[in-house]
Amino acid sequence: MAGKRQAPASSSTSEEDRPITMDDLQNAAIGLFWTVVAIYFSWKGLVWCWRSYCRCLRCCCPCLFCLCPQRAAALDANGEQQQPAAQTSVRIADTDGEPEVPVELLKKRKELCTSYFLLFMTGLLGLHHFYLERFVHGVLSLWTCNFFLIGWLFDLLLLPLYVSSANKGLSPLALSDGSTRKILTRLPVASILLIVVLLVAFCQTPPLLQALHIVDVEMHAAGTTSNPFEILGVTRNSSAAEVDDAALRKIKVFSLGKARCDKACKDQVSDLMKAQQFASGRAWRDSGNKERKPLAPGGVADSVTYALHCWQALGSAAQQGASETWESVREKGLKEVGKEFVKNHFPSVFAWANSTREESSSPSPTDFSDDEL
Repeated sequence: MAGKRQAPASSSTSEEDRPITMDDLQNAAIGLFWTVVAIYFSWKGLVWCWRSYCRCLRCCCPCLFCLCPQRAAALDANGEQQQPAAQTSVRIADTDGEPEVPVELLKKRKELCTSYFLLFMTGLLGLHHFYLERFVHGVLSLWTCNFFLIGWLFDLLLLPLYVSSANKGLSPLALSDGSTRKILTRLPVASILLIVVLLVAFCQTPPLLQALHIVDVEMHAAGTTSNPFEILGVTRNSSAAEVDDAALRKIKVFSLGKARCDKACKDQVSDLMKAQQFASGRAWRDSGNKERKPLAPGGVADSVTYALHCWQALGSAAQQGASETWESVREKGLKEVGKEFVKNHFPSVFAWANSTREESSSPSPTDFSDDEL
């Protein structure tokens, strides 16, 4: 109809479906860095403005600044506030022979804010009890998940009493340990670094195991009898189209001149299909949901999904290997299973052990009698 206008065709990749790339992650990290810098300098600016305001108000009108007549009466002749001298040392005992100890060397006071922060973040593990030096209570909380969450509710109410008990017997001049300030300034940066390190380790461990030939991660992830790239005869940098062409050629070679595919042929074709699914990336990029588009290669989500797919395959392989090893131990015994393991995985060590045992078991000339000689 003339009155209606047709909507323009949408682009092939909308903004919501666009995969997260390393450039996006780098831009987000830069933006987060500048946000932290802006917050830091804004806080410094506010502190400087407040201190300047306090200095100006103190010089102009000390009475209005403190709202306290006793402090106004304590002004000296120049109109400045008389500050008592801060005590920098304390005597251990009342005797004259005992030396004075600096205030900085006294035991620090525990902070209630730090205790509540540890309670909310790690309350089930009881780390707030270790901070307050309640080690027996902390160990029991660690073993029982803080008494099956009941202890967490009691700690929420009794934590001020715990802090007061921890600070009992300290000198009135004892300083605070400053743990709250340290947590608020260092924990965000440490948390971000820890998340980044764990994410990199999670994504890069399977390729590292594959590169060091410790375990064939690609074979376990593809579910094939050997490495999927070796089965197809392609490189790891091959595109999906090249992988599909190589798989089609292999299948044609297997079925060429055969009127009927036997069991061995079917196993080889099944291996080829699994290798094709893995090498092309469809094994982990296709979610199985038809409404959801598959992941695009090269993105952060693709790397994380690939690592998750590899870790699941390694977990299944480890579970299967453990069950097979247990069955072998029950049938053959631990000694025979250990020999087979060393023979299969460390043949040089097995050969050296055999030669050493043969040398030790061979009789020496002194073991023969005179008649045998």
